[in-house]
Amino acid sequence: MLYFSSATRTQYDAILLYVEAFEQRVLYDVPIHMCRHPLLCEYIHSMLTGCRPWLLRGELENICVILLSKEGRTVETLVIEPGWSATFVEEAASDEDYQLPLVQLEEAFRAGMVALVATSAPNTGERTDSAKPNTFRIFAQTVEDATNRGTAVNDDSVSNSWVLADPIWCEDQKKQKEIFPVKSIHSEASPIRLNVYMKSQEPASAMIDKT
Repeated sequence: MLYFSSATRTQYDAILLYVEAFEQRVLYDVPIHMCRHPLLCEYIHSMLTGCRPWLLRGELENICVILLSKEGRTVETLVIEPGWSATFVEEAASDEDYQLPLVQLEEAFRAGMVALVATSAPNTGERTDSAKPNTFRIFAQTVEDATNRGTAVNDDSVSNSWVLADPIWCEDQKKQKEIFPVKSIHSEASPIRLNVYMKSQEPASAMIDKT
C-alpha cells in the first residue's frame, strides 16, 4: 500500500495542491514528496487501508484520485489499476508457504513511481480559476463478480454500490475524457500487474467536433 499512498501524494504535489505541507523523501530510490499534514495523511492511510483486503483478494478494480475545482467539477483524474499475474496466483494457491517475490515487487513499484514522477504536470497557469484544481477525492472501485456474492451489487447488498452512488463519481462518468498512459506493467516475471494513467475532460471544442 506504500506505493499507492506515495502515488496519491505525488499527484497532489504535481499540481501544487497543499505544496507547503510536503517534504522531500526517497522511495524505491526515487525522489518523491511526502505529506506532513496529519489529517491529510490519516485520510489517505484510512482510505488505502480499507482497500487492502480488496487488493489481496483481487477485487480492487482501480483507485482514482480525482482533482476538483472550487465548483466541484473534475479537473484531472489519476487512475491506478492493480492486479496479480496469473502465474503468481497459481503458485500462491498451490504453495501455502509461498513467499512474495519482494525484489520483483520493488522493481515493479519503482518503475511505476519513476513513470509517475516523470509525467508532465498540467499547466494550471493557463487555466481559468474555475478550471484549476482546488481539492481532491479518492475513490475505490471494486470488481463485481456474479459468482462471488460478496462483490455482487444486488438488492441484498446495496451497500456495495456506495462508490457508484457518489454524485461526483456519477457525474464524472458521463463526461468525455482524454486518456494519457503513464505506466503499464504486465510481465510474467512480476507478481503484480499495474496500469497507471491520467484522465482529463476533453476541451469543449473537441467535444463539439465529434458531434
